[in-house]
Amino acid sequence: MNRHIRFITDQLKKDRETFSRLRGKKRLQFVWDYYKIPIIAAGFILIFTVLALLIRVPKKNVAAYIVWVNAVSVEEGSYFDECLLRAGYDTEKVHADLNTSLSLGIEGNEAADAQTMQVLSALFGIGDLDLFIADPENFERYAVKDAFCDLSEILPAELTEKLGEKLVYTVNEKGERIASGYRIVAGSGADRAGYLPEGTEAYAGILRNAQNKDCAVLLLSEMIRGDLE
Repeated sequence: MNRHIRFITDQLKKDRETFSRLRGKKRLQFVWDYYKIPIIAAGFILIFTVLALLIRVPKKNVAAYIVWVNAVSVEEGSYFDECLLRAGYDTEKVHADLNTSLSLGIEGNEAADAQTMQVLSALFGIGDLDLFIADPENFERYAVKDAFCDLSEILPAELTEKLGEKLVYTVNEKGERIASGYRIVAGSGADRAGYLPEGTEAYAGILRNAQNKDCAVLLLSEMIRGDLE
């Protein structure tokens, strides 16, 4: 028999003998003192197993990721889900993942700006963001870097012909003038849903490297159709 195995076997035999001599609470104390590390380890394994099972519980898939910087914070994305529904998506199975918690340039909130910039840099870099909405200044910060698709090329022609001044044009780093965004104004669907700060407007753009670009195009198209009605 392997010496290591023999040692473990002998130790277990001694522990059983000691345990048999003990009574009451001393037995529990003995088990805890000698085996607390395995017990704790087993507890963690149980917790992680339960978490893994919970994660695997069927849930809605994300159809599109949306970030709205400097939005009035609204926890749910029902307005965007309604746009998905009109676009033909089954919103019982998929939903729009909306983040309205990020802010930039808000007076008295300077400490949060650096963190927000880091988050946005990561999201823009890996394309883990499909539709970006922000106030004009912060939208242009990314538009000039050629971060957004030309909406005049990807939106249905029937819509772009009606938009006029609601299309936002930007001259990017390459010197190209493109329709980088859609202007969200007072009275729009997003405003009525409560996202747009009073007295302001916001621009919406679709990332060039968006992972769900097709969905983002349909989503923005339905937002626009709702505003044109």
